[in-house]
Amino acid sequence: MKKNINEIVLNLLYKRGITGDRDITEFLSPKPLRTYDPFLMKGMREGVLLIVDAVKNNKRICIYGDYDADGVTSVSVLKSILDDISENISYYIPGRFDEGYGLNIDAIKNIYEQGTQLLITVDCGITSAEEVSYAKKLGMDVIVTDHHNIGENIPDCIVIDPKQKDCPYPFDGLAGCGVAFKLAQGIQRQMGLSKNTINNLLDIVALGTIGDVVPLVDENRTIVKYGINRIRTNKRPGLEYLINKIGKGSQFMTAEDISFGIVPNLNAAGRMGNADMAVKFFTVSDTVKSKEIADSLIELNALRKEIQERDYQRCITVYEVEYSNCLFPLIVLEGAHEGVAGIVAGKMKDYCNKPVAILTEKDGTYKGTCRSTEDVDIHEILSKCQELFEKFGGHRGACGFTIKIENLNLLREAVEKEMTEIHCDMADKKDCEISFDMELSGGDVTDNLVEELELLEPFGAGNEKPVFAINKCRVVYMSYMGSDNIHMRFTVEATDGNRVACVMFNVPEEVTSKMDKGVLLNITGTFAFNRWNGRRDIQMTVKDISFC
Repeated sequence: MKKNINEIVLNLLYKRGITGDRDITEFLSPKPLRTYDPFLMKGMREGVLLIVDAVKNNKRICIYGDYDADGVTSVSVLKSILDDISENISYYIPGRFDEGYGLNIDAIKNIYEQGTQLLITVDCGITSAEEVSYAKKLGMDVIVTDHHNIGENIPDCIVIDPKQKDCPYPFDGLAGCGVAFKLAQGIQRQMGLSKNTINNLLDIVALGTIGDVVPLVDENRTIVKYGINRIRTNKRPGLEYLINKIGKGSQFMTAEDISFGIVPNLNAAGRMGNADMAVKFFTVSDTVKSKEIADSLIELNALRKEIQERDYQRCITVYEVEYSNCLFPLIVLEGAHEGVAGIVAGKMKDYCNKPVAILTEKDGTYKGTCRSTEDVDIHEILSKCQELFEKFGGHRGACGFTIKIENLNLLREAVEKEMTEIHCDMADKKDCEISFDMELSGGDVTDNLVEELELLEPFGAGNEKPVFAINKCRVVYMSYMGSDNIHMRFTVEATDGNRVACVMFNVPEEVTSKMDKGVLLNITGTFAFNRWNGRRDIQMTVKDISFC
């Protein structure tokens, strides 16, 4: 196997810890085999048997999910398989604005009054011990399926979460929809259903896995590869229609296309309206209806972009005036749209190179949405402040909480102390150079290299797109593009005489002021084929430029 691999790609694999022949073959294979028996997961067998018994006894089952892409795909996966075996399936997704994330007492009461006998959570519930207890007191059986970190107070019911300490499942990095998919696999095996029942769900699971930004390694890599292949074969007319409407082509769909193209439209339902729309998009059988829903999702996403940019610019101003000295700024943004707070927090995290929380006020409390940099585990930091929260949950890179207004200053003091103690002052990192995986000559950049780099797909968290450097290259052509000339196409000639076509988006002013034909540059960026009208040309997307 190694003899047939480009030496540059092989070195990249070695640097990422993929060295053995079997691991290399698995990593590059278009049909990977790395997947695990669902019944290895703690609680799975008990959960599957309870569901099968409920189906056989015609009990009403309600799936309780979350309003983000992972949540709606989790609901869609489980609903799809249960609809094949029962007519007594319903689902519930709490409203982002009036209920918030996770189980709540009023919703549980309403679900019970509708006759539900078995409540199954997806992508939530692991921190809802009190709510689960209430549901059981009403007489409902409860199964919690989740993938978030587990605290000390675990719900008293069947729990299916690979992060349980004594769970023998070999991989704990599944998204919520990945756990729901493993539950669907367990049901399929227990009831002897066709494997197509599972295969038909892979595109949905891939979308949710990419959308939740979990590491695209191990079993997640397998799920996403097969899911993307399914998307490329246009098995779901509504999804194909959405892809075409947003200007993508399903034939060459990548994880990056999904992350920046499809997922924002799915999330727009929960951010700007009702997440129920996204579940219907995946589960309705009427093609015309699914296309109508796709149009609505696109309209909501356009509105989301407008409001998001407004709040982001306001947040920058507030940060610079009030919070720039904080190591972990908890930014109160008055009048912010709650539906875009998570995105704004992520953009602010990139802006100031620090973990950031955006807080919105409602009824005497603040709802906080946090995003973190790669080297700061905000779940660990905030977990030490749990006594201050009304609600809290999440993982290393993203957390959410609800806190009483009077406790906010105590939280600020606590997180600043934690950040100081772990020596995580990131104030000087804003202007740091972009690192790269490997330096190349112009002659290294060939069709063969880019073809084999595509074998490293899907790229994402845990398997980032390789970044290369070409040093001391000379600009031989340049032009600006975009309505405000903020993007740039240019060609460089490397020291070996070979030329490389480049594109750079959102070019900073300090680059445009020095950029000209003949100047010498050091550039870092990624390589891909630019496909257009049946042609494909190698293009470097430049991330960083320094002048020699």
